[in-house]
Amino acid sequence: MYNFNYHEIFSVILNALSVIAGSIWSLLPLFCFFEYAAISSRESGINQ
Repeated sequence: MYNFNYHEIFSVILNALSVIAGSIWSLLPLFCFFEYAAISSRESGINQ
């Protein structure tokens, strides 16, 4: 039976959270770009 080390678990969770936060942070400009493209195309459709 492996005795869990809480510090080890905590560091693993922190590493996972930092990786997830980093991927979200790198994907955020893509989401903003797609949102801007959708809004601009919708407005150009309204103008036409």
